[in-house]
Amino acid sequence: MKRKGPTKRGKFKPARTSQRGKKRDAQSEVQKTTKKLQGRSQEHNEANVDIFKLLSSLNLSMLLMDRELRIRRVINEIPLPLALPDIRAHVVEVLNTLKPMLVEVRGPDDRRYELQIRPYFSGEKRLEGAVIAVADITELTKRTADLAAARESLRGEQTKRAGAEQVVRVGEVRFRTIADSLPELIAFVDSEQRYQFCNKSYEKSLNLSPNEFIGRTVREALGEAVYSTFKPIIQKALDGQHTSYEGYVSHEKFGRRYLHIDYIPYRNEHGKVDGFYSVIRNLTELK
Repeated sequence: MKRKGPTKRGKFKPARTSQRGKKRDAQSEVQKTTKKLQGRSQEHNEANVDIFKLLSSLNLSMLLMDRELRIRRVINEIPLPLALPDIRAHVVEVLNTLKPMLVEVRGPDDRRYELQIRPYFSGEKRLEGAVIAVADITELTKRTADLAAARESLRGEQTKRAGAEQVVRVGEVRFRTIADSLPELIAFVDSEQRYQFCNKSYEKSLNLSPNEFIGRTVREALGEAVYSTFKPIIQKALDGQHTSYEGYVSHEKFGRRYLHIDYIPYRNEHGKVDGFYSVIRNLTELK
């Protein structure tokens, strides 16, 4: 486009642009932007509905609390009152530290519940509140206690009747029958961190044969990378603490799985910790 020659002051005059054209272009851009935002808003709402339907179909109770500890949404019926002071105190701690928390509480009906409390953020990474997932673990705890009692009974029989090999064989069969009937992965590790028992669920769930574990240390059976993750938790169990772990675990034979693991100390008749039980739940399909 040619420009006009210099004026008396020696400057060039810009070419005139139609003000009406500029206005039409601006209005067109506003309309396009508005339509695009409306489309994104509709997609966002549809996604929220789909997520809500999916979570509602799971056998899991969840709720959303804002930063003022007000309940914003409940997914499935919550089996215990969330007005309990200790629960709210845990939520406040998660909101302050921004670190997920796994706690076990006892309800008024004497049932045991596991609470997973995590902070949640908006799309702008702004802290909005906490998500609480509530799972009833009463039956799992009972089965674990029954299993420990069965093994303790077996040890008692072995001590009283050391020469009666038949009693030992019957007790071992009974213990293994109970353990193999459970969907959870059950193992017993002695004080030297060697596997002494694994149930059949190891093979069913993780494609790992129990023979690959018996007599081997945790480090030898799982490898250095996995063992380094569990080492501090195992030490706590051997110190007499009931500890838990939840997260993704990768292994060359079973790939990447999301597991929840409970480490339960085992004490002998003198009260000394002689090892621990590990109870593993494979939660990969829920993620």
